[in-house]
Amino acid sequence: MKNTDMQTVAEDLLSLLDSFKETALVKQRALIEHNMESLEKCISKEEGLLFQVQSLFKRRNSAVNKYSKNQSNFNNVLNDDADTSQKELFQMLKKERELITSKVKAINLINEQNKYLTEQARGFVRSLVGEIVNKQNNKIVDMKV
Repeated sequence: MKNTDMQTVAEDLLSLLDSFKETALVKQRALIEHNMESLEKCISKEEGLLFQVQSLFKRRNSAVNKYSKNQSNFNNVLNDDADTSQKELFQMLKKERELITSKVKAINLINEQNKYLTEQARGFVRSLVGEIVNKQNNKIVDMKV
């Protein structure tokens, strides 16, 4: 089966999702280590990846439009009338969709963990600042008395 535009788009999306996952893990490490430089690089890389996803979806729409012009109906793929290459393409796209779904779930899990780490760090900073302010206020009050 020859490589079609839709296959290429799906493969590129899988590659982008791998990059997103890798970046999310690096961001998690940066959060834990309080490495602001690495965190900023991760955020910048994620912005670039989001831009690539946007252009990828434009390519996907173009490929789907091109395929739909060449085929009378997508439903033909499910019929017995469909040729073998159409069925193979459909099955391949179905498998890639499942892979994409699992990768997105993994990325979402890492992002939820990162969100939790960020919330915990913010809570710690708030309580620390609150303690410092209270101690300074107590000293000021003690000095006046």
